[in-house]
Amino acid sequence: MTEDWLEKSWHDLLARTGARAGHADEFFRSLVIRYQEPQRAYHTLDHIRDMIKKLDQQASQSIVPDSLYYATWYHDAVYHVDRKTMGDNETASATLAEKELAKLGLDQTLIDTVSKMIIASKSHSKTTNDDVNQFLDCDMSILGAAPVAYKNYAGQIRQEHHTVPKIVFNYYRRKFLKAVLKQDQIFLTDYYRQHYEKQARENLAWELSGFK
Repeated sequence: MTEDWLEKSWHDLLARTGARAGHADEFFRSLVIRYQEPQRAYHTLDHIRDMIKKLDQQASQSIVPDSLYYATWYHDAVYHVDRKTMGDNETASATLAEKELAKLGLDQTLIDTVSKMIIASKSHSKTTNDDVNQFLDCDMSILGAAPVAYKNYAGQIRQEHHTVPKIVFNYYRRKFLKAVLKQDQIFLTDYYRQHYEKQARENLAWELSGFK
């Protein structure tokens, strides 16, 4: 069901942007295979589906550029968690996007924007580009999910880093949670602050309390 829905969403996106049909199925299958790799628990097709659905919800209220959808598809296409192989996941994902979107015949300006969005997801720092900020917020919106969904996410992140000793993982996870909570605003855009900020703070505080 998820894969069928995603396949339709992918082809709809390509049709909207006038992409060439030649590589459409090939690239979709390649992305599916990538997001089903065994080292993944959270960064899977479910994450992509969740982001696309949130973009669709936002699109019912305001304009959501198609660059955000392409960035969603490709931003975690390369995902390694082992220190020996992880390298720079974001840069590798951006490079893959640039290569494949060019083969789809998309406008270079769109391709450059998608690449910029993916690279920005490395730090999730606010940029001067509203579209990039929207993408980053959508990627981080899991922080403001319902408590049960957030609990699942936290467990999946630990699962992806299961080879890291618990004491080391807990140290860096705690550090991350404290840093996010210390921010005046977790989300970069009004839309995501309005819909996810309050719940995100409650979720992060709940997880942090479990480390005491």
